[in-house]
Amino acid sequence: MISKMKMITVYIIGLFFYSLGVCMMTKAMLGISPITSVAYVFTMITMASLGTCMFVLNIILVALQVFWMGKEFDKKQLLQIAVSLIFSIFIDTLMPWFSSVNPSIFLWKMALLLGSCGVMAFGISLIVIADIVMLPGDGVAKTIAYKLKKEFGTAKVINDCTMVTITVLISLLFLRRIEGVQIGTVLAAIFLGNIAKVYMKYLRRPLEKFMGIDAELYGIQGNES
Repeated sequence: MISKMKMITVYIIGLFFYSLGVCMMTKAMLGISPITSVAYVFTMITMASLGTCMFVLNIILVALQVFWMGKEFDKKQLLQIAVSLIFSIFIDTLMPWFSSVNPSIFLWKMALLLGSCGVMAFGISLIVIADIVMLPGDGVAKTIAYKLKKEFGTAKVINDCTMVTITVLISLLFLRRIEGVQIGTVLAAIFLGNIAKVYMKYLRRPLEKFMGIDAELYGIQGNES
């Protein structure tokens, strides 16, 4: 019981830092991660909060997993809904912290963007190490991998490219311009996973010891960007 509580604690701390990174990347105004970009463009269209749009998107992603997997769907993955709610609450709680952060110089925007990648990757590493449940975006990627018999990494790329395409199409259709997809989107896709791996290299053993997890029994899952 104590071990599970420690795992949940690490997972929630990971969600906090992942949400913090999302807020930082959004304020950099240089594009955001593929999954978040879809929610961001709907925020621009509807004026709803990013957390609200992110939660709705994640519910849709969970529904897609249920539809595609049918009877094979693992009901444990419904925990993704609860996780998505916490994630969205964190985003909407943290975003006001950056209300006065509006960098106008490209150098400062890039610094904020790179900093956000580091913060997001730290959060992702904790989420992966805690190994409780995948975030919906990764859940969809895992489903694609299973259905198409592809590697998870390949399915992740397919999923990310699909999200970026959806963002661009919706932006052009409703806003007549592209929003949410810029250099930051590319950098997030390239670097987030790699930075997270560096964090996990140094954090995995100490955190697994803290949580009472046997490293041989718990493998590393993918991450959402």
